[in-house]
Amino acid sequence: MLRRITLLLLAFVPCAPAETRQKWENTRLTGSPDGPSKYRAVRAWPGLKAGQMIAAEPEPGGKRLFFLEQKQGIPHPPMILRAFREPADVETLLEFPFLAYTIAFHPRYSENGFVFFGVNEPDESGRRHSTVLRYTVVEGRLDVASRKVIIKWPSDGHNGAAIAFAGDGILFVTSGDGTSDSDTDLAGQDTRSLLAKVLRINVDKPSDTAAAYSVPPDNPFIGNPKFAPETWAYGLRNPWRLTFDKKSSQLWVGENGQDHWEYARLVQRGANFGWSRYEGSHPFILERAAGPDPVTFPTIEHSHEEFRSLSGGVVYRGKKFPELAGAYIYGDFRTGRIWAAKHDGSKLEWHKELADTPLAITSIGADADGELLFTDYGTSTGGVAGGGAFYRLEPAPAVNAPPFPTKLSDTGLFADTAKQVPAPGVLPYSIAFPAWHDGAKSDRWLALPGDGKIEITTRKSWIPPDGTALAQTLILDGRRIETRILVKQQDDWAAYTYTWNPAQTDAELAAKGGTDITIARPDFRQPWRVPSRAECHMCHSREAGFAIALTEPQLNVPGQFARLEGMGILKRPVPTDPLKEPPKPFDQMFKFQSDTPENRARAYLAANCAHCHTNCGGGNSAMEFDWMTPTKDTRIIDVIPQHATFGIANARIIAPGDLARSILPLRASHRGAGHMPPLGTLIPDPEAARILAEWVLSLK
Repeated sequence: MLRRITLLLLAFVPCAPAETRQKWENTRLTGSPDGPSKYRAVRAWPGLKAGQMIAAEPEPGGKRLFFLEQKQGIPHPPMILRAFREPADVETLLEFPFLAYTIAFHPRYSENGFVFFGVNEPDESGRRHSTVLRYTVVEGRLDVASRKVIIKWPSDGHNGAAIAFAGDGILFVTSGDGTSDSDTDLAGQDTRSLLAKVLRINVDKPSDTAAAYSVPPDNPFIGNPKFAPETWAYGLRNPWRLTFDKKSSQLWVGENGQDHWEYARLVQRGANFGWSRYEGSHPFILERAAGPDPVTFPTIEHSHEEFRSLSGGVVYRGKKFPELAGAYIYGDFRTGRIWAAKHDGSKLEWHKELADTPLAITSIGADADGELLFTDYGTSTGGVAGGGAFYRLEPAPAVNAPPFPTKLSDTGLFADTAKQVPAPGVLPYSIAFPAWHDGAKSDRWLALPGDGKIEITTRKSWIPPDGTALAQTLILDGRRIETRILVKQQDDWAAYTYTWNPAQTDAELAAKGGTDITIARPDFRQPWRVPSRAECHMCHSREAGFAIALTEPQLNVPGQFARLEGMGILKRPVPTDPLKEPPKPFDQMFKFQSDTPENRARAYLAANCAHCHTNCGGGNSAMEFDWMTPTKDTRIIDVIPQHATFGIANARIIAPGDLARSILPLRASHRGAGHMPPLGTLIPDPEAARILAEWVLSLK
């Protein structure tokens, strides 16, 4: 039962004598099993105050840095174009009342003052379009009246609008498939439209028609009536960032995949990249019509076990890192990892990870000197979106750290590992509504270093101090399968899994990429996925608050709050006025109880689905299942599914009272195409189908 207890009243609740808190120091779960990174991300211009960073581009001539930042708001917050020479000299140049993604200066900017933007905006009818806009900068000020539309196309999702100049007047532009799901409009292989393409246009030579550009005569499909003449390459899903390297003439595009893959492409003239018959190099819906050209697979590809939302980058031409000269540097929005790949034009020479950062990387570019500059969408302690920042890459300092423990018995969490007896200061705890782990039960432990306390916040998860470790052992048929550990270091979380040996005496650190095993059970052999470290972060993400069990409704089990407070572990909010009571941590919290179908279903969705289906989360839909989101705001009741409908006529995510038309219970009750959650489980939860079906049938 998940009943809300107001923390403010805990001091007045009678309880047993407080336990004496013993100290635990994290002396072993430090560093990384992969050894220290060669590079690290460091804050550039720490004094700069900004919103959520989207993109940045140095003004030619070394004058200023232009950048786009986003105000918080839903669904389409305004974007602000700002510029500065020094952090104390920030000026606002323009506010876009719509989404703006990229900035590009004309190659002859010093002569014409032209600056271009890739945006997505509604027209007079409200229909959304991706658009390339041009403005003129006059005496340092952007002339708002100079706005000119260069090219536009209908698009409401997977919008593209990345832009990059190749030379005087030759502009590359990306477009996505224009929807938010599985290429609903079948644009990927539609060669006649401007969607799902890399386009190539000349903005210096307008055509004889009303267009503000002309098509270069050497475009690959000129004269072919089956193609939009602007097409340079086609078959893209959701391109995010485009860069042209003038030294090598390499054109790179980063792309977000659908279900399982993220990728980047060295763009070739006339290439067909395959979407939506293929997701990267993997079959997606092969029954769909194909374009006339063979499919070119990605140059770089990462599974969702490793990447979650690839942010394309830039070919490095700076002087600080000669070993990276000519390499394509890119990153991942969700995991914060930064990678590099060196391609000689015919083959990939090398490909490696450079750094694992806590950033939400929206762009990787270069400053006026060619040195790497990252924009961070913004995180603050606990992983909640806040102010963004710029970051640079620098060599990581040498670290003299002890070897990372490869055995669970070496982590310092257990006095007796085989019997799961915690070490002094490591506290067993329980949660009110465990997530589904393919039938496994869990034991949990919390280890706070020294006198560290958990900060109670109104955010999704409470905030423990650096050095904290959370451990969870998964048990099937009385046998331990895994012990999963989250460790907080430098205000970021790392995830590790230890798999138990047959003798049940100890557990070994699993491989970084995870593994698939089979477990012999009394009646059958059960497949089991040991998650990769990146897979762990798909649930324990910054948008979800990382430590997703450390919330008021989850920790709200009989006596637990009083026990934790009695031990001095909880740090309450500090009142601004000592004469007034402290603020209530969760003014909008709902009472998740077991007495109604709605509350049971909402508790299930919050525990199993909300880490992705949350604002800015990894769920590729508009649904929100956070504990604090009212049902009317979850965007599921009588809502048309954005994703597959399984052939159900007039389908809804939840059709009140009509189970046959409701997609949500179906997604949760099977394993196969379209199942939820997409990772971390291979066996359907029978309770999920029942709980969600009862809720659907209870609605009128």
